[in-house]
Amino acid sequence: NCVVRRSYYGVDCQGSAAPKLVNTSIEACTQTPIVLDFTAAPVLSSLVFSSANNGYDAFGLRGGTISVPTSLPKRGATVGVNPITNVTYVLLGSLTISSGGSLTIAPGVVIKPVSGYSITVNSGGALTMNGTAAAGDTITVTSIHDDNFGQPNDTNNNGSITAPARGNWGNLYFAQGSSGSLQYCRLKFGNNSTTQGVVEM
Repeated sequence: NCVVRRSYYGVDCQGSAAPKLVNTSIEACTQTPIVLDFTAAPVLSSLVFSSANNGYDAFGLRGGTISVPTSLPKRGATVGVNPITNVTYVLLGSLTISSGGSLTIAPGVVIKPVSGYSITVNSGGALTMNGTAAAGDTITVTSIHDDNFGQPNDTNNNGSITAPARGNWGNLYFAQGSSGSLQYCRLKFGNNSTTQGVVEM
């Protein structure tokens, strides 16, 4: 039953933080209403984000290094007046999955990296991105400027001012000795290098 207004990040969940956010509205943030480490596990109920006056209408992901098994589920909120069960994630820094670490991304999750950020899987790490054939269950990684995917679609709140382009984010890189799986994924507007792929191994 709180209102958090005009902050940089509304709520910052670091490490394994697991706060309960119930009947709470987060409004007019410079970045995202909530920013999370991948290992954070907030309990969300009746969460409301204001619409069109946040830097990004999304959950923020901090990036950094994962060294333990973790997962990225769908998370919901009401954005403006629209209840959304699968709010877009914005990747705010490059992610490295180190030895002993793993990341499993739930079917249907949409991630939009800003800048040239990438996901790197080091030896002994694992990345599992297994969507399904069901409607809405494709896992998508695309440009922050891509208004065709994610909920809400216009994640950066600028209408059609910016258009997606190749190289808007980096790539998925699997180092020797890493493991993982990609099924039913959509990867758009990533690395435009002449010597690297959007998925590299």
